[in-house]
Amino acid sequence: MKTLTAAKLLATIGLVVTVAMFSGCIRRTSDPVPEETEFIADKITLSNAVGAVNVTGNANRIIHSRVQVEKRVQTYSLFGLANPDNYLDRVEVYQGVKQGELHIAVSVKPLPFLERLFVKVSPRVQFDLATPVAMTTDVALDVGDVSINNLVGEVTAKVDVGEMAVDSTLGIFGSQSYTVNIGSLDMQLPKDMPLRYDLETSMGSIDHSGFDMDVERRFLGARATGAMGMTVTPSFVKGRVNIGSINFRGK
Repeated sequence: MKTLTAAKLLATIGLVVTVAMFSGCIRRTSDPVPEETEFIADKITLSNAVGAVNVTGNANRIIHSRVQVEKRVQTYSLFGLANPDNYLDRVEVYQGVKQGELHIAVSVKPLPFLERLFVKVSPRVQFDLATPVAMTTDVALDVGDVSINNLVGEVTAKVDVGEMAVDSTLGIFGSQSYTVNIGSLDMQLPKDMPLRYDLETSMGSIDHSGFDMDVERRFLGARATGAMGMTVTPSFVKGRVNIGSINFRGK
């Protein structure tokens, strides 16, 4: 009987501790740390784990690109005891030009083993880039949103989980590829521009307005390929969404 009572007592204590830990795990967010730099580059390659990326082509920029960075850290700890401001230096943003290509990347220094048992550190880094309109751009984001505005040249953008928005009042004169694993792809382009397109969802829909296109409805997904107008340039856009939707609009 004493053994059974002791076992029940230990189980109760363990349950109380577990509930306290899970219910007491509080998220805190650090103050933002802004930074702004200017670069001269022919191409931009950017990778970010968690956050947002906004790239805007500016016709007034000929060779210079401006990069604005806003860095935050979120901590998850018991009763919110961990101060996220103390972990800002563990999130490093690398920016450097090599052979005319601007590389931007985010990395997080690992915590000591014992500290990882009590606190989880998650970076939140937002990039806002103003570039020449013909800048060759390569963007990869794990979790978050990507916005591409008025880039007319070669563009490749990928998001694992999130939303991607593409908007160009200038049209497209190069080859552009957009991929979303889980989320949505929203595109707004001039409706009278010549363009070849290849759009596909594995599980989801393709909606369009302002463009005359045929959408092949499949069991789970959809596909749309074709051309609009007489393309005399390599004007091509490829959109892929694994799970989610594509919205293709003319304006």
